[in-house]
Amino acid sequence: MYESCPMLLMVALYEARESCECSMIDCQSVTRKLVSMGYVDEANWIITSCDDYVQLLAINLSKWEDDDSRVFGSVSLAQQLATECGLEVIVE
Repeated sequence: MYESCPMLLMVALYEARESCECSMIDCQSVTRKLVSMGYVDEANWIITSCDDYVQLLAINLSKWEDDDSRVFGSVSLAQQLATECGLEVIVE
């Protein structure tokens, strides 16, 4: 799975997430955002490998959650998912 990922995939995903303009758990939403940001190869990989993308997202988000330096800022995975799913966000 990781061997086939475009080199800038994680950078692109970070930028897409930070934009707060797409749901990271929705492959179509992420691919539209990536294309609009110029990450066409990365978007095409997600289109052709959506199951791998979801697995990659789940694995890396849990790793980032455990990392003190959190790649994606101070919002927890639970808070992010609640926001993206339209649920009430509980402050931790």
